[in-house]
Amino acid sequence: MLPLAAQESGPDPAGQRAKLVWEAVLKEPSKLNGSAPMHFWVAQHLFEVARNDEAVGIVSSGVKRMRASIELREKAGSTNIGANGFLYWASLDCYVRWHHRFPQSLLDDYRHVFTHARNYKGTTGNLSLIHTLSLHLAERIWGAESLPANGKYGPRGEAAVKWLTRRVEQVAKHGYGEFASRPYMIYNVGTLLTLDSERIDPALRNKARMAFDISIAHAAATWLRGHWAVPSGRSYPDLLTQSPAGSAAMLWTYFGGVAPLFNDRSSAIFSAAADYRPHPMIVKVATDRSQPYVCRSRFDGDKLFQTTFMNKTYAVFSTAVLPGVQFWGQTYPYGVMWDEPDEAKGSHLWLTVPASDGKPLGQATHGIQSKLVRFTQFRGSLLMLANGLNSPGVKHPYVLGMVPGGWRAVIDESESRGRIFLHYGSVLIALSSTRDFTWRRDAGLRSGSPRPLDSEFRIEGDSTAIGLQTALPDEFPAPSPLEQLRAFRQSCVERGSIQVESDPPRASFTDREGNIIERIFEGDARVNGERVAYESWPLLENPWMHHEFGGNLTIRDGGSSRTYDVTNWTITDSP
Repeated sequence: MLPLAAQESGPDPAGQRAKLVWEAVLKEPSKLNGSAPMHFWVAQHLFEVARNDEAVGIVSSGVKRMRASIELREKAGSTNIGANGFLYWASLDCYVRWHHRFPQSLLDDYRHVFTHARNYKGTTGNLSLIHTLSLHLAERIWGAESLPANGKYGPRGEAAVKWLTRRVEQVAKHGYGEFASRPYMIYNVGTLLTLDSERIDPALRNKARMAFDISIAHAAATWLRGHWAVPSGRSYPDLLTQSPAGSAAMLWTYFGGVAPLFNDRSSAIFSAAADYRPHPMIVKVATDRSQPYVCRSRFDGDKLFQTTFMNKTYAVFSTAVLPGVQFWGQTYPYGVMWDEPDEAKGSHLWLTVPASDGKPLGQATHGIQSKLVRFTQFRGSLLMLANGLNSPGVKHPYVLGMVPGGWRAVIDESESRGRIFLHYGSVLIALSSTRDFTWRRDAGLRSGSPRPLDSEFRIEGDSTAIGLQTALPDEFPAPSPLEQLRAFRQSCVERGSIQVESDPPRASFTDREGNIIERIFEGDARVNGERVAYESWPLLENPWMHHEFGGNLTIRDGGSSRTYDVTNWTITDSP
């Protein structure tokens, strides 16, 4: 594998990374049987390099599987006749670009699948887009007369164009649904490139290409060399390493960093195969970590407000909400991510009131009970306020913190003062609770972990607050990590404090720099006495980008700028 520095050099670093993908994935051709969406993009790459027989073999195997599923359900008299919707998207994208290389038998199998399917109606945000797009393309390819009755499974004809147009415009003006989701980002965003086809209405095609570019730009400022340090609209993994998982692997192709796990299902296959490459301005936003900065956004709903503080080698991130707002608990919790290229070590410390706990390690492991917890962040300091944990029906009545192993030094004052201090090489972290607690570093995780040194703590009590603060290690010069950590601890203790009140539920946290972060549970957040006006936040703002909620995106780099005009649907570069 190429080292990180080699990935970033040369005239086409994204191309260098794509080569790594193909070298790894094509070593195991027996796995490429069309059973997973990414197999169809492997086939597209093989068509591109004139390995037609191998490509046809993969596609034929996958489409035959889909046909067999449909025929089996037809025979059984099922009312849900169809195959995996994610395969619909992947196989149709391959069809519209490479059908001229298909033998007649494969064309016949395709026709059978997409004219006999009766499950085009999607049930989630990503599947609704996939199924509407698939039905629309099927109608364009095989004709309306060959498909289910108009309207039964979703919009058809011009109604489908209008539906898809509204969806694309929503993405470009307000961001895509299930934002930053490891499993689902690619299905909400990658599908936009399938609309960039000669079979699609030209106006919709142009909007879709712009919306895809905008979506990749939205991810750029929260990318940390393999970590995607931003709250997710709907995701599962909460034991992350810096090696990007799920849809974040797609971003690695564009932006670089620690490489993902290369297997036949990696989303890096999609970005390696597609002809899209982000504009150099977007790449710079994703890779320039020379100075600390804040990125603010309000994706996945107009009442969810994300903050990421990026400080060279680490990031702190969280979501704040307006009073009374709840959100999907199916997301990994908030905290700190940092540079740790060793894939054997976790590099995501997080805090939550869990929606799930104590289950075998799987996809939907912990999550957030959003009605019981509030976060307020100012740069690298984060206040968490949990309230109502002893209310009837609360399944997991405690604050849960996950602490990855692999620290260089630790100071544990959890049982005497409710504090922990950690040195991870690229970040120093301090946690201060309003309640003392027990942290058993050798007990592992209830939900399991592939890393035996990972640990966790739980803090019980109806109302609890935790203050988290961070620093770069080089802010505290000392001969050893432990001495650096001691100096950091001293600075936190001298000026820091954390308080919680129950009537009304509120908390106040003072960090080592004297910043005062306050939150009323069902009320305002304040920083240094000033109310945080979340409701007036733009869709996205960082040192390079400004995207007004519902308006245009502008990217600036010195005297140059690039504007995505979502009224006239044009891109303007200046100078």
